[in-house]
Amino acid sequence: FIMAASPCVRRLFGAVRTFRGFTPRPDPFESLYAKGLDKSATEKVANSLESKLVLKLGKFSSGVLGSPVTITVDGKAVPVTSREKVSRLLPRYKLVDQLEAEKILENTTSSLALEQQRAKPHSLPRSTVIRTEPLAGNKRFSFVFVDSSAGHDYATRPVLVREQDGKLRTADPAERDRFLLAVYPDGNKKLKLPAKFDAANLPSLLQDNAHAEVLDEVCDMLYSHQPDYVRVHHAVYEDIESRQIYSVLQDTVHFRDFFLFLIEQKRFDALLCTLLKARRLSDAYDVLAVALGRPIAAKSFEAYVSKSGNEHLIDALAATREGTREAKATEQAPSPIAASAASAQGEGHGTRSRSRKEKA
Repeated sequence: FIMAASPCVRRLFGAVRTFRGFTPRPDPFESLYAKGLDKSATEKVANSLESKLVLKLGKFSSGVLGSPVTITVDGKAVPVTSREKVSRLLPRYKLVDQLEAEKILENTTSSLALEQQRAKPHSLPRSTVIRTEPLAGNKRFSFVFVDSSAGHDYATRPVLVREQDGKLRTADPAERDRFLLAVYPDGNKKLKLPAKFDAANLPSLLQDNAHAEVLDEVCDMLYSHQPDYVRVHHAVYEDIESRQIYSVLQDTVHFRDFFLFLIEQKRFDALLCTLLKARRLSDAYDVLAVALGRPIAAKSFEAYVSKSGNEHLIDALAATREGTREAKATEQAPSPIAASAASAQGEGHGTRSRSRKEKA
């Protein structure tokens, strides 16, 4: 393929766009979700039960989900609840030029913040044939036309390919990534992940509970529509769900996508067990309400648990009921100090009555 960027080719591409039946369609993969647990973004859109629940469950201040875990940093085990301290111990490097360095120094916090992208399925539009003109083909080369006009971003910039047989078509997703990153480099974006993120090597990275750090690197290097992006995210989510270590993503921008993954895949029973064991019954009700898409009552929750057939979930609900009853009984029972005071008062009243009778 030959990259064509000269003025004459751009004029030719402008003429190509006027062909009948060709209307450039923007790729849908760049519609982003809310930026995780960022206070300035999430609290503004927390007007629904789902947003409020994600904001509540995703914070350590609301309680640690599951057993506390640690992250290995320089051979030392650091609690994952110390997310800010851990982030300081894990340095991040970025190669920039002088102009980018000046912008970074102006606002360091915003420049280093990751823009969270949701791991959508790999379902981008395939290559579409626009027109076939045998006389316009070249027997030696295939030509690639990248629209360099202003007003386009990575998602909406048209990319066309003229085959050797004269067929004019839109580029497929893999070709778009290759050509656009060659013409318009985008930060640390790459076409392929390093070998450490392969399916055979990924479990060794997750053994140290570095799930958030793995997702940070993947979001920094890939777009959300790329197959490796989706593969790594799903592998990380499945590992967290199987080990029930939900706290590794609390206070991070990835908790929202992880929660939605559990809801969409209907794999939230383990999360319900964790909430019930922590006696967070109202949060468990809200999780099931988000999954079903409607408000639920206590009877509906009990009916779902009984129909699920999950023994762990049934036992957790029974233990939560028993604990709630014991707590209520403890609250209603008088305290030992009050009981002793009442008995002492009764004894004093009896002594006074006996002394009155003796005097009489």
